[in-house]
Amino acid sequence: MEDILSTLIAAACFIVPCLALFAAGIGVFVLIRKRKATQVDSAPVQATNEQPIYTQTTNLIENAALQQPEANPVYTEVTSPVAYSPSEVVVLRGAAFAPKGGLVNTWKVTGTEEKVGGQALAENMLAAAFLALENRGDIRFEAGQRKITMGLRETDTLYVSATGKTTHWPEYSYESRILPALQKLAPSGKNHIQQVVHDLLEEDAGLVWDWAIRLAHNWMAARGALSAEVKKGFLTSGLAKYALPAKANHYLDALTVNGVQQLLGQTRQSRPEIWKTLVNEIKSGFKSRHEAPDSD
Repeated sequence: MEDILSTLIAAACFIVPCLALFAAGIGVFVLIRKRKATQVDSAPVQATNEQPIYTQTTNLIENAALQQPEANPVYTEVTSPVAYSPSEVVVLRGAAFAPKGGLVNTWKVTGTEEKVGGQALAENMLAAAFLALENRGDIRFEAGQRKITMGLRETDTLYVSATGKTTHWPEYSYESRILPALQKLAPSGKNHIQQVVHDLLEEDAGLVWDWAIRLAHNWMAARGALSAEVKKGFLTSGLAKYALPAKANHYLDALTVNGVQQLLGQTRQSRPEIWKTLVNEIKSGFKSRHEAPDSD
């Protein structure tokens, strides 16, 4: 009996520590599982404080767009001779810039059957040239006055000053000729719109607006942006028939035309005094080149 009791006591001494160790192991295992579960559950809570990657990328794009200039330049420099300046866009897409022509003083737009008011087309052509240079930062306008009627009166004008910046305009275009004209006129203080227009037109003509448009066509043909065929006939001898090259439509698309329309329209609406003086002085420049008919 005593032997059995001693055996039971010895077994209990061995089993109890083992059970204690087993219980402690289970406790540690449960604690580790709880801690891992807590870490996994808390991860989404931490992520909600950050923006998703796609949203962050979108915001970066939006912020970059906000840093762009408010208005894009109306003309982008290109090297192709078939590229057209804003003033050339006006004459080659005349229906977008001048009213429908009547019985007289009309211009047939090159490459179309459309006839538009020639005077308005020529005025908008020159206005686009000056405003394009201002848009690109090549020149600045300054309101002022000039003397008329043999110095007895004054009229409003716009003086034009070079800024020192030079855009690479299409060769022979009106835009490319404005800065050289200013360089010549500025020393004498005659760098106002009326005198610059007078200088650009080179010579007098009986129908000045027609001459101004033909000059633009002649210059485009000289660099290969138009083809020209000299007409023969009793009434048309010596006149040139112009045609657009195959690549022309690429540079005269709706986006380009719309950009020049906006340039003119925004000036007309947001700076009405500048627009009024600009157009009046272009008209005055035309008048200064009017060739009086022979009195013989």
